[in-house]
Amino acid sequence: MFIKPKYSSDKILIATSTRTDNNLSNDFFNSLDLNSKKAMFMNQTHSSNVKKVTVLNSLMHRNKKGFEDIDALITNVRNKPLIVKTADCLPIVLYCQKSNSIACVHAGWRGIVGGIIKNTIEMMIKNYKASPKDMYVFLAPRIFLENYQVGLEVADLFQSKIYKGEDCYIDIAKEAILQLVTLGVSENNIEDSKLNTYIDDRFYSYRKDGKNSGRIYTLAMLR
Repeated sequence: MFIKPKYSSDKILIATSTRTDNNLSNDFFNSLDLNSKKAMFMNQTHSSNVKKVTVLNSLMHRNKKGFEDIDALITNVRNKPLIVKTADCLPIVLYCQKSNSIACVHAGWRGIVGGIIKNTIEMMIKNYKASPKDMYVFLAPRIFLENYQVGLEVADLFQSKIYKGEDCYIDIAKEAILQLVTLGVSENNIEDSKLNTYIDDRFYSYRKDGKNSGRIYTLAMLR
């Protein structure tokens, strides 16, 4: 029903949903003993925009489709599930134990190039005095390099890439790690799920399933 990281703490909850035949949202939240109506969603647009979730705006947000034009959520409010929806893009969870703050990030290639990771960490520092060196990071299931063929114009924007003849492939997780380390996160504090949405049938994949693909949810919450 869902995947959890190896990292364990009674202060946070992190989980990624798997493919299901019906009512994914309720199944996922029920399996975690959570109310889906309290979850904070985003209307993701592959932007570099970050939203701070507060007690007030989380109440106003209920029963809406999601925070508009946002691709990362941060909060220090307990029991507010932050949700990112993906079907090949990289979901990233950041947790700073020192400041007791958390973030959930939608990192596709556009967001990674546009600075969504940098913006998220800077917002956590500004709002919560978070410390990158004290952050734990979880990289949830996403598409792997060998399945992520892109055009040359995209590959040129990445350090983490390979060429096979005239074909170009990028590694969004490795690129994210490079950025995280540059921003002060210890590589030892980064946990990689090492799960490939393209080949693992437990997950949805836009590249494999097409435009009618479903979405997996990655959830991050302070307890």
